[in-house]
Amino acid sequence: MATNSSMSSLMRQNTRDRSPMSMNRRHVIAAALGVACAAVAGGPQVARAETPTWADLWGYALRGYDPVAYFTRGEAVEGDPEHRLEWRGVMWSFASAEHKAMFEADPERFAPQFGGYCAWSMMQGRRSSVDPHAWDVIDGKLYMNFSPGMQAAWREEMARNIAEAEKQWAQIVGGEVGGN
Repeated sequence: MATNSSMSSLMRQNTRDRSPMSMNRRHVIAAALGVACAAVAGGPQVARAETPTWADLWGYALRGYDPVAYFTRGEAVEGDPEHRLEWRGVMWSFASAEHKAMFEADPERFAPQFGGYCAWSMMQGRRSSVDPHAWDVIDGKLYMNFSPGMQAAWREEMARNIAEAEKQWAQIVGGEVGGN
């Protein structure tokens, strides 16, 4: 049987283990593990929808740039937060109400190929983010790339690269393979 002195010693030891410093450390470790698990489980880049669609950390396609402007203005134009809509589980932003209406009427016409992922990476069976300034409209379709360097490589054999990227995309959409 425990004596009073050994009981008090045991109680002091338990109190030390529950000190504010000890609890704070545990909370920080638990929070860090939770964040790490969330990142491994998919992270913010892939919006789960009927078709995989790339989005930035804030849930915007094309990093908030207007997809219609690539066709109408021939340049990358930042969208206005007042003109946005959700499609395929991500937010799309537009420079004007007119561009928003055009996209709503025919989103497939204006949305980038391969769910907005980098076309060069897609050709290699991977999904990568994009730079809104590294783009091409070819045969009425918008292709995005990770960087101007990747865009230059993408342009070297455009027809072959598009055909290969389309094969890879069909596998991703059909079986959710590839990653990044």
